[in-house]
Amino acid sequence: MTGYDFIDAWHDRVHSAVNDALAYLASLEATPVSDGILSEWLDVLCAMRFTEGDVPFVVQMIDKTDPHLQEAGVRLARAALRHVDAAPVLEPALARLVSRDIDPWVLEALADVLAETRLELTSVYRELAARHGSAPSRMGIMRNRAIQPWRRIAQVYLQHAIQRLHPRERDLAYLPVLERELGTHGWEPTQRHILHTMGIDPDEHVRLLRGG
Repeated sequence: MTGYDFIDAWHDRVHSAVNDALAYLASLEATPVSDGILSEWLDVLCAMRFTEGDVPFVVQMIDKTDPHLQEAGVRLARAALRHVDAAPVLEPALARLVSRDIDPWVLEALADVLAETRLELTSVYRELAARHGSAPSRMGIMRNRAIQPWRRIAQVYLQHAIQRLHPRERDLAYLPVLERELGTHGWEPTQRHILHTMGIDPDEHVRLLRGG
């Protein structure tokens, strides 16, 4: 047995415990433990391998009203996407989440998902752009660290915008946010402004995007 075989077999053995944990969290309406304990447990779960059968539990968590469980669902969605083609199932849930009042820490977790994946998730970007900069209407997750999730989301948009020559539907969804922040109008002027700000020659960058 190779080391790879042993690791695969180990993941197979522990997966039933992972699935039990996901089912338990999905059955809750509020976090049953302190924020710190839940976060530590999620760190462990997010390091595990996921299967398609795990994804419905993650969707249920994203749809909860408790921001701690919402954040858990988003973090677990990011982990699941590393192992299974779960975007068609997760995208509607993430779009529903963003269409409602969203806790800054949940948004922070979502920024990690968007920064890490090349998935289009167009409906999620559309909802995010419509609510960009909005503040939550109620107190949610309280932690001793300042975060700026909308700024992180905008940084994700900036990174996306310089990675393609022509915008797709997802890019057109967030383009108005960048136009407002940068004072530009249109895809190419916005892209060139970003590249200039980064100290990159726009013409050379476009040549590389074209495969020149």
